[in-house]
Amino acid sequence: MTEPHLILLPGMDGTGRLFAPLLRELGVDATVLAHPADRPLDYDALLEDVARHLPPGPLVVLGESFSGPLAVRLAAERDDIVGLVLCATFVRGPRSGALLRLAELVARGAPPAPVVRALLAGFDAPRALVDEVRSAVATLAPGVLRARLRAVRTVDVSSVLAATTCPVLDLRATHDRLVGASARRDVLRARPDAEAQTLGSPHLVAQRRPAEVAALLRAFVERCR
Repeated sequence: MTEPHLILLPGMDGTGRLFAPLLRELGVDATVLAHPADRPLDYDALLEDVARHLPPGPLVVLGESFSGPLAVRLAAERDDIVGLVLCATFVRGPRSGALLRLAELVARGAPPAPVVRALLAGFDAPRALVDEVRSAVATLAPGVLRARLRAVRTVDVSSVLAATTCPVLDLRATHDRLVGASARRDVLRARPDAEAQTLGSPHLVAQRRPAEVAALLRAFVERCR
């Protein structure tokens, strides 16, 4: 079988810029598919947009945070997806107080640096990462983040995940203040055979632990051949 091509779907910012540390470590072909920054789209509209831009398969699709439900739906609908990676994400919208606080802040623009550290990147995060998060959010048109947060609150693709048949890798962070432990339980209820891996990190695990995540992805892509 041809080596699967890795597709990376970004988190709430949607730009894909935050995958840069991971891409430097990967060592395998990967494509980042950014979400439109100028239009407030729900999950249905974003799914159509992503599907239009997918290259020919076979594919392994990673959904980071916000994009997890998109990756699940793609894996359920397309035969050319041979592997699904869920990265610090959910199949049912999280109800954490931290997420509600973040929603309040992003409604006013890019979140302040202390909030990025507390909820996303960690208090010991490099300043460059914090600045990149804030810069990525600042590129979005008004209303885009609010629309994405509304979509998160109501999404539930648990039954869709249960209908998938490709291998699943579930990556979690030990200190994730946005996506709690219940998110992994939801995944394992739907797919008890999913490979579960946990790394010591805040929510932005692919940015804070890029070498470890890259190693897990390379191994998973190889198993999906």
